Amino acid sequence: MFHATGLTSLLIGPNRPIGVEVGIVGRDGMVGLPVLFGTRNGPQEAVVQIGGEGWQIPAEDFARALREDESLRGVLLRYAHCMMIQVASTACANAQLSVEERLARWLLMCQARTDSPEIRLTHDFLARMLNVRRPGVTVATHVLEGEGMIKATRGRITVTDREKLKDFAGPSYGLAEAEYESLFPRREVASAGR
Repeated sequence: MFHATGLTSLLIGPNRPIGVEVGIVGRDGMVGLPVLFGTRNGPQEAVVQIGGEGWQIPAEDFARALREDESLRGVLLRYAHCMMIQVASTACANAQLSVEERLARWLLMCQARTDSPEIRLTHDFLARMLNVRRPGVTVATHVLEGEGMIKATRGRITVTDREKLKDFAGPSYGLAEAEYESLFPRREVASAGR
């Protein structure tokens, strides 16, 4: 699936389908990387977290297109490279960061992939994505809100100061995004859409 809008979480773990989020996909990429690598299924579970529009192609047709179009395969392999960096960065963040820092990073990632300052999700869902108890999300949200980085209301978080949020998240955010930008400059993406 290719998102035009919306967001999908990639989850993995012994408690499937709940699991732990290891990556997110928005308009920047695709869900279904196993097909790119020549397999039908992978251990990840894809869960749409923010609904939107997109395109789906049957796996057989997609695999055939990949075999026939070297440039398509090359573009998607570059995206897979960025996704591997995102997954590794998420593992590092989950092991080393506080819940508040992880939430800041996660909100930045969602906003970058949806181009919207508003993210409509419940604390229960955020707790699942961050693999923490719901009260931990509530405390983290209050911390970020108290610092003026976000505004939280029932089922909605609005990023009010992205730069401050980036400073708070520190180097845990941006590695995959910078690699993506270097491989897919905006001018290249814009001209491809014409």
